[in-house]
Amino acid sequence: MGEEAKKIVLVDDHAVVRSGVAAMLARVPGMEVVEQAGDGAAFFRALAEHEPDLAVVDLSLPDADGLELIKDAAARYPDLKILVLSMHAERTYAERAIRAGARGYVMKSEEPAALVEAVRRVLDGGIHLSESMQQVFVMRVASGHDVTDPGLLSRLTDRELTVFRMLGEGFGTNEIAERLNISAKTVQTYRERLKQKLSLKSGRELVRQATLFVERPVSE
Repeated sequence: MGEEAKKIVLVDDHAVVRSGVAAMLARVPGMEVVEQAGDGAAFFRALAEHEPDLAVVDLSLPDADGLELIKDAAARYPDLKILVLSMHAERTYAERAIRAGARGYVMKSEEPAALVEAVRRVLDGGIHLSESMQQVFVMRVASGHDVTDPGLLSRLTDRELTVFRMLGEGFGTNEIAERLNISAKTVQTYRERLKQKLSLKSGRELVRQATLFVERPVSE
């Protein structure tokens, strides 16, 4: 009898992406996608039902902060391996995702083979990052300081960065509050903190800079 297939859960708010990734991994021997989830709530239901070996997680979900979701999943399911599959720039988010509990980071702009390689590596107990990001981590260790995110964004907490990204994606204060399950007043507090930390004078300038951040080339 052959070795039992590794169980994988996918969570992404785009059904086309989920279906494409599921179809691709279904062709890989030893892997089985047991559930596809479109939001954080469905994701945790799938974890409870299937107890998968691996979760492939997007950072942008309609009802959850992706980094907080990873932290929660890693705490509740310590044996679960988590791989991030995201459109957001690896240089900005990879280290934050690893700190949150993920074991790897792949951008959606990568070739399919890169995702399969990442899934295999993480399932085998390793950590997957792109070659360029590995070099950044090596430089950080060698130099003794953080070079992974040298700009102003490195001053932001994970939640502040999430609010900043959502502003750039066009969400208003009330929408952000609803999606992150916090009050509108708390979102306003985050906006003020963002203006201070990023040296911005107005809410309009904050939104403009957030929009530029979201729209910049993913290779940056």
